[in-house]
Amino acid sequence: LDEGTNVSHHERIKTKFIILDLSPVTRIDTTALHILSDMNDSYSARGITMCLCNPTKVVMQRLISSGLDESIGRENIYVDIHCAVERCFEKMAQPSVSGGMLQEEK
Repeated sequence: LDEGTNVSHHERIKTKFIILDLSPVTRIDTTALHILSDMNDSYSARGITMCLCNPTKVVMQRLISSGLDESIGRENIYVDIHCAVERCFEKMAQPSVSGGMLQEEK
């Protein structure tokens, strides 16, 4: 808790993005695809966008053939970590739309 505010650190800072670096992943099986899908569903339910970066050609082909690329959103799959972090910062700086009204993020 912060002194004097009774607000925990968790309540002040809301996670908006999770970036998974897939560079060490050379192959991906059905079990891993299901886990990634479950992770994406869980994060999405909490308002967190899951991003992937550095997928190999083989891994990207499996993401596409499984449809997971569409579930995650191709706009959330990046060629490298720098692009992923840069784009997440850009998205965080944009005002959000809530209930049809434009609101600044706090």
